[in-house]
Amino acid sequence: MAFDIAYISKTDDVLVQDLETKLTRIVDRMSSQIQNQVEEQLEERPEVNLSQTLVNAFEDATEPILDINKGVRIGLYVVQQDEIYIRGYLHDNRPPGGESPNTREQRIYNETAAGIKAAVAGGLPISKLGKTWDDRFLEYLVPINVDSKLVAVVWAQERMHPVFAQSAKARQILLVFTLIVFGFGVGATIFSVLSWVKKVSRIKDGLMSLEKDLNNSLPDMSGEMGQITKAINRMAANLSEKEHMAEQLRRSEYLSELGRFVTDIAHELRSPVSIIQTTVDLMEPRVKNQSDLKECVEMIQKQLDRHSRLTTELLNFGSPTQVKMDPFDLRELVRTVTAQTEQLLRKSNIELKVVTSNILPNIRGDQEKLTQTFINLIINAIQAMPKGGTLTIETFVGENTACVAFSDTGEGIKPEDISKIFQPFFSKKAGGSGLGLAISKKIVESHGGTMQVESIPGNGAKFTLCFPDYQ
Repeated sequence: MAFDIAYISKTDDVLVQDLETKLTRIVDRMSSQIQNQVEEQLEERPEVNLSQTLVNAFEDATEPILDINKGVRIGLYVVQQDEIYIRGYLHDNRPPGGESPNTREQRIYNETAAGIKAAVAGGLPISKLGKTWDDRFLEYLVPINVDSKLVAVVWAQERMHPVFAQSAKARQILLVFTLIVFGFGVGATIFSVLSWVKKVSRIKDGLMSLEKDLNNSLPDMSGEMGQITKAINRMAANLSEKEHMAEQLRRSEYLSELGRFVTDIAHELRSPVSIIQTTVDLMEPRVKNQSDLKECVEMIQKQLDRHSRLTTELLNFGSPTQVKMDPFDLRELVRTVTAQTEQLLRKSNIELKVVTSNILPNIRGDQEKLTQTFINLIINAIQAMPKGGTLTIETFVGENTACVAFSDTGEGIKPEDISKIFQPFFSKKAGGSGLGLAISKKIVESHGGTMQVESIPGNGAKFTLCFPDYQ
């Protein structure tokens, strides 16, 4: 484009100016000769046909001009007849297939019509660039007036130098190409901007989601945005892990302090309870024959037993969990526990299903404490199915772990309670201490294992315990 403006446009101006000077000289001389000849004919013979006189004068004036100026096409437009007359050719080329004289005149008229109309309307000479089927030309048109009346338009045309046509064509191609490139660039820019805006919007939504929960990762993306989202996800994962570790530390410190506090309380409670128990033991033989007092003593004894169990649970929770790490078969422990609870399950109208894996590896741990944990989970399942149901105990192999799952068909656990059931003293059961699951999880974790719970309200609950295998 810069070359076109700086060089080609100047070259075109020079070519047009030189050709316009030549055509102006030809047409001015020819129009003057035609006008003089017509005026002389009309003065001698006023009755002659003006149109025919114009044509005759045009033919007389064109002969010597065409002999000298090859490649010039001269035309006459007679206003009264609305016809044109053509002499000469721009070049020797003809349209493919040739054309008849009438067709040629009509084509030339169509090419020159705009210039003729302008000359007739303005009454002044004009020059104009025209276009043929295969080339470009410059035309110069001059109106002819007789008795102050415009009667005809005479013009001369000559094709432009090939450099002009080529430069014009090059300009067109360059312009089209530039427009295509510009359009493509604008489209690509808009697409890129919209894509970036969309990705930024997704990142913004992802960050708002991360603000609520660090476990909500940003979606994967391509390119630089993808690198940003991956970096944000890694940062969120690190923060989540740090928060989890901090929470575990706080929970550990809290449980440690709580354990010491609970142990102190349990020891303090044992002294007065021991005195009460001794008093009840002394009273029991003395009230054998007194039914009213005997019922009161039995009621006190039941509450003392309950208090003793609660005190034992408090001491178990508050005392450091020391386990004996001996290797054993988890399937054997399941068989022992189910044998101990068989009568209780049958009495509660609960069907027991045991599914064992043939390739379960051994684990290391304290069978006595794990027995306590398994029995506690079975009792919880029985309490969750007061009208009976099915308890399924399944052993299976995990990732470098041996696992056992306890699944019941009870009422399930509410979603808002899932995160609370392992907290000390949280219980939805009447008379429950809220320490059973907390102690069970503490025992499992002391074995290096994990305890997970899954539940859908109305569809039961599933507790899964996994322990590192021992090879």
